[in-house]
Amino acid sequence: MTQWSAVDQRHCECGASLAQAITEQASQTALTITRLLCGDRDGVPVSEFSGLLPPEVHRLVRYLGLFASQIRPAHPGQVADSHRMPTAQALIVGTADLLDTWPSRLHVLMAALQASAPASPSVRRTFSPLYRVLYEDLSDSGFQFLRDAFENYLREHWWGLVCQRNKLLKRQTISDHPRLSLPQMAAAAGVSQSVVRHLVQAELVFATTASLPSGRKSNTLHTSDLAYIQGATNGSVSMQQAAQLVALPERRLRELIACGVVTPLISRHKNQHAAAWLIPKSEIDRLHVWPSVPATDAGISVRDVLKYWRLRDTEGTGLIKAVLAQELISQGESSHAVPLGMAILNLAETKRWLDSCREAHEDGLSIDQAAQAMGIKQQVAYDLVRLGLLTTTLHETLGHRISTAHIERFQATYISAADHARAMHRSPRALLRELTVTPVCGPTIDGTRQYFYRRSDVCGKSDVHLRDKYEIHRPTITNEF
Repeated sequence: MTQWSAVDQRHCECGASLAQAITEQASQTALTITRLLCGDRDGVPVSEFSGLLPPEVHRLVRYLGLFASQIRPAHPGQVADSHRMPTAQALIVGTADLLDTWPSRLHVLMAALQASAPASPSVRRTFSPLYRVLYEDLSDSGFQFLRDAFENYLREHWWGLVCQRNKLLKRQTISDHPRLSLPQMAAAAGVSQSVVRHLVQAELVFATTASLPSGRKSNTLHTSDLAYIQGATNGSVSMQQAAQLVALPERRLRELIACGVVTPLISRHKNQHAAAWLIPKSEIDRLHVWPSVPATDAGISVRDVLKYWRLRDTEGTGLIKAVLAQELISQGESSHAVPLGMAILNLAETKRWLDSCREAHEDGLSIDQAAQAMGIKQQVAYDLVRLGLLTTTLHETLGHRISTAHIERFQATYISAADHARAMHRSPRALLRELTVTPVCGPTIDGTRQYFYRRSDVCGKSDVHLRDKYEIHRPTITNEF
């Protein structure tokens, strides 16, 4: 074997003088590599590879030179006619391109290798043959700068895991790699794997997923998400526990979730296979309100409004939204926030709020429809409208309309002699003779076909109190409200 020192660097094997050859502009890095190949270190700029000996530089050029023109050379290091000028020049220029602006060009190569490789959790297979070149063919300590740059790229851009089976990597690289498997992330966060899985499905945590040739899917998560998972799940509770903490039925809590007022970490609306709901502590805290005005006698809790008033489809969630937005003010002497269900509202203000909501969202009934709904004759309804006892509004196209809120207000304020007699198990004629109060309307008063009394005049005080608080909206009392 010819010794490196015996090679004539000034003449080609054919005898041609290299000093008289046609010259062309070369990059500074290519010039540095050429001088190192010749053993000339005088004035060579300090770089990652400037300390290599000529044989090491020769190996560097032979193994890395082809990667500039081929992403995956079939046989790196085995280059035919490397002693000829065009081939040698291509190898030196290719190596210079890879080492220029170090290590960005190597990272570009690795990104291209990663993008062109089939999905695989194996670092060796994904970055082959570069991996074998760096860790086997160029395994000497002088080439450690190559492996350091390779492992820095893995730390920043490799989606998969770096674990103990990657024995050729530095231990520090393995221990510091920021990607964790789903089970590892769950163990680090102190939660079950299903919780992390559902957080990923809800897109609250980003996971990189690769479909492997076997059909199995590999998921990895970045350690930067660990603090979020721990913070989000700390103090999180199930649906049953959340309902107890906010003093509301589970059904109402589900309605709040469905309309976006409450955002759970794990929801069966989005995660159909979720075994349970998981609601964060921050959402529970939002469903506690601070009393802002002194308590009054005429108060009612949010829980009682939901339970005893006959609220329509969206009125329950609308009530809760109004309380959270402080459109309805919670009253009391508490020095701390109270669960939403236990918040005390002003009874009159709550009635007005409900009436205004209903008036804004309905066209109302015609007078004939209102008569049918109230169980009275049409002429009686027209008489009540004429007397101003039953309020109407003028619709642009439908004419005079009566809202259900006005009907309910009328029924809460007045009672017909027939209804009162039925409640007292008496005949209307006998009851009229016994009553000492004057009706507000009737045949002998203003020609109206039916007698009506104020409830406050004919009902007991205790009955009036109960009516004002509960019976206005004709309750249907159930265990779940």
